[in-house]
Amino acid sequence: MKNSYRALKSGGQLLFDVFTKYSVMSQAESCEIDISDGPGFWSGHPYVVLHGHFIYDEGVIGDRYAIYEANQNRIFNIWTVGFSESQLRDEVENTGFKVLQTFCGVEDRPFDENGELLAMLVEK
Repeated sequence: MKNSYRALKSGGQLLFDVFTKYSVMSQAESCEIDISDGPGFWSGHPYVVLHGHFIYDEGVIGDRYAIYEANQNRIFNIWTVGFSESQLRDEVENTGFKVLQTFCGVEDRPFDENGELLAMLVEK
């Protein structure tokens, strides 16, 4: 948020979206194994990927991908945070932005707490 705020001129607007807390908390923990015989998402060579999907504190998900190839192993940790409208509003206002409007995603639908996405149009 701070970088976006610094990059915008006064009166500049930013439209962005995040996951809602509902969408994050409605997921379940899981573990998967995927075997690729050739070029795939993670590599151009055969590989095995172990994927763990973990639920942490309220609204936080961690995905760990362990990729095993013949000559190398790699691990990626990807964190996803879900926000309530009030949490996100506090974040952007504390950065200095003014909230102009909230949406359910960037499709210009009214915000729904039980939706998957929360979009905000903010102004510097």
